[in-house]
Formats: sequence, C-alpha cells, structure tokens
Amino acid sequence: MLKARCLAAQRARLGPDKPLGVTLDLHANITAAMVRHANFIAGYHTYPHVDMYEIGQKAARILLRTLRGEIKPVMAYRKLPLIIPPENCSTHRGPMSRLIRAAQVREEAEQALALSIFPVQPWLDIKEMGCATVAVVDGNAGKAQKYADELAKRLWNQKEQFEVRLTPPAEAISSALRVKGGPVVLSESSDSTGSGSPGDSTGVLKHLMDAPLDGPAAIFLVDPESVDAAFRAGVGATIQRRLGGSFDRKHSKPVKVKGYVKLLSDGRWTARARGYNTGITTSMGRAAVIEAGGVKILLAERSAMTVDPELFRSHGIDPLYCRIVVVKSPAGFRSEYEPIAKKIFLVDTPGVSTAKFETLPYKRIPRPMYPFDRDTPTPQDLSS
Repeated sequence: MLKARCLAAQRARLGPDKPLGVTLDLHANITAAMVRHANFIAGYHTYPHVDMYEIGQKAARILLRTLRGEIKPVMAYRKLPLIIPPENCSTHRGPMSRLIRAAQVREEAEQALALSIFPVQPWLDIKEMGCATVAVVDGNAGKAQKYADELAKRLWNQKEQFEVRLTPPAEAISSALRVKGGPVVLSESSDSTGSGSPGDSTGVLKHLMDAPLDGPAAIFLVDPESVDAAFRAGVGATIQRRLGGSFDRKHSKPVKVKGYVKLLSDGRWTARARGYNTGITTSMGRAAVIEAGGVKILLAERSAMTVDPELFRSHGIDPLYCRIVVVKSPAGFRSEYEPIAKKIFLVDTPGVSTAKFETLPYKRIPRPMYPFDRDTPTPQDLSS
C-alpha cells in the first residue's frame, strides 16, 4: 500500500506523460495501482539480494532510452493466489533459480526490457496479496502480458517445490554436534529480524543452554532490559537474568541464564555483506555479549539484520571459529554464511515469520489462496 501511494504521489507530481520507473525487492507485493502509476517495474533477480546496484543500472538504462525516444516501455503483470516460504526461494539454486534464469534468457535475447518474479513477503495480511510476475517490453502490450503469464504459469506449476522441511531445534543441535568442525548454521527463520519478527525468540537458545556443546555457539537476541542490566553490572561481572521473550510473548518465553559480561558496546557496526546495506553503519542501540558456558549471546536493545557475520565479528565473536551460529533469517544469510558453513539447518520454532503459514491468523488475504486452500484452482487465464 505504501509503495502504491508513493507512486501515485509521484505520478501526480510528474503528470501523465513523463516516464516513471521503479526498482523493487523481489519480496514486494505488486498491486494494480503500482502497475497503473509506473511505466515500468524492475525487480531484483537475486535472493539473497546481491544485485541491487545492477538492477538500479538496468532501470536507469530503460529510463534514459525512454527519454531519448528509443523505446516505449509497456508493462503487464499477473497476480497469483499463492504465497510461498522464502526458505526455498534462493535464486542461485532450486525452483526459483530456474524461473529467474528463464526471465534472464528473454532479457539477454532483447525480447523484454525487464522480466521480474515477485514471490512476495508472505506475512502481509492485506487484501491484494499474492505472488506476481511483471513483464516490461518495448511497445507491445500483448507480448508483455504473454511473458508475464508464461512466468506466472511456471511459478504456479512448481508451487509444491517451494515447500520447506523444518528441523526441531533439539534435533538440529544434536545433528550439528555430530558434524566435524564448524560453523554449523541454524536458521531460526520464524524470528527473522528482516521479516518483521522482533528477534527475541528463545526457541533455539533454550536448547543451546542444555546442549553438551564442545565448542562455542553464537546467537543474537533483542532484550533491552537485559542489556541495561549488563551495563549496570559492568564488564567482568556475572549476572543472572531471564533472557528473551521481551516482545513476542505468545511464541516465546524468557530463559534463565547465568553468564559472564564479556563485552559492552554502543551497538554500532558497519555492514560488509554483499548487497545488504554494504558499507552502511547499523545502530542497534547498546549491546552486550554474555557468555554462558559455551554460548555467546549477543544482546541488543534494538533489532538488526543477522545475515552479515560482521554483526558478530564487530562484537568479538568470529562465526568462523564457532561450532554453531544461529541466524534469524530464512535465506538472506546464505550469500555470506553458505561459503563457510559445514552444514545448514532450518529450525522449527514458533514465531510471527514462520514458514508454517497455516498457524498464523490471516484475516484479510483473498481466498482461496495456496497453501491455505490446497485445492485452489489454477487461475483461469493460465489454465490452457
């Protein structure tokens, strides 16, 4: 809704004749108003998002060619009664990689100016909700709709391939400890700080505290009161606190922890990961590192993305030398952690960004909608 209002405001300011283009995260929810107000939309082709700069260049080229009179962008889209979990939406492997590659082939052959797939941020409880495809071509509305429909049909026909298997956290930790070396990454996507969750889940922490760790484990947790307690105690003190469950008390309860205050900081660190705010300083309020046995708990007053190992490194914890690292992200962490991880587990904990959509109280989304309604019919325009 916000993007549509922004585009409407820009269109009102520019008037009907000046070209207006926009680049979007592929998790954007495309609406009819967005397509109506913009001349073209170009979505990222990568998740984890490492092509923001390149998609900006693509949009600039389309805009400059339009202003020079070389092309006349025409856009079409297709909306689907479908949401899919982001855990299996990585674009460098699996079903989404094949769809993105099909779009890129058409662009490379200059059959389209921009072809985009939007698997959407699935936890939006809004009326005009669902995956979408968008095609931008030069001056041919019929061709634009044909390309959008082709991609949409392929996405619809592969929808079951995006379903994800989650591992109970105790089982994931036990399996991780059987892996030689580290780090083993546990993805607690149900508490993804980049997906709208608060980052305060103890769903993995409570099992780490009981695990027979043979090396350090690292986890991030948002808990302002415990940070304040650590600052009052000071570096070198031992404190006993009930950590976590500070905001989402429906899905998580605090865990009793006795630990050593290893480090205190202002919570400022500079992102190094490709694509995700690279070079930008993040401020997560004050922060503290508490060491409880083999568990290194990075506490912060405010939420932060956990896709970049620099989050931990900036606070004296190097993921490369940890046995287990917990990230609160469904897939965005893979660009940085996959090259160093010995193994990755997607863990099954409750939370507001869970992949188990059926457990969440959606009220506004259109129905039928897959996967809530497993017998959702193929959209009529794609059934042939």
